[in-house]
Amino acid sequence: KLGEDHTVIVSSHILSEIAAVCDDVLIIYKGKLIARGSAEDLRHMASKETEIRLSAEGERKKIEAALEEVPNIHKVEIRETEEGLYEIRLQAESGRDTPRALFRAFSRADCPILEMGQAALNLEDIFLELTRKAQAASEKQGEIV
Repeated sequence: KLGEDHTVIVSSHILSEIAAVCDDVLIIYKGKLIARGSAEDLRHMASKETEIRLSAEGERKKIEAALEEVPNIHKVEIRETEEGLYEIRLQAESGRDTPRALFRAFSRADCPILEMGQAALNLEDIFLELTRKAQAASEKQGEIV
């Protein structure tokens, strides 16, 4: 309630708590501000890719053809769980376009999507990735790490 009218600064290494209570997150590495934004903003800074998992019904060849229609997919794993039912995991560029494109392609292929979801990085993963990038950048500039 205090945060409704005031700025509240919370410093913690318990990132699950930060994610639960903070709207705006600042990541400081070696005394320097390296990132600021909502958890979603930081997720995009940490990784330009997302993992999408879906289950679909249909013929494997039709599913493979539908996946080939969708741009920006980098890696695909298809596993048949029951006859005619497939679990699919893929890596794609982050954004809203890929799930929409998947839905349309599978619809045209007459392969119903039964479930679809994106695996999101948690704040701890985001912190580790952003600090890794900051360390690599400082090493590249010849700074002592």
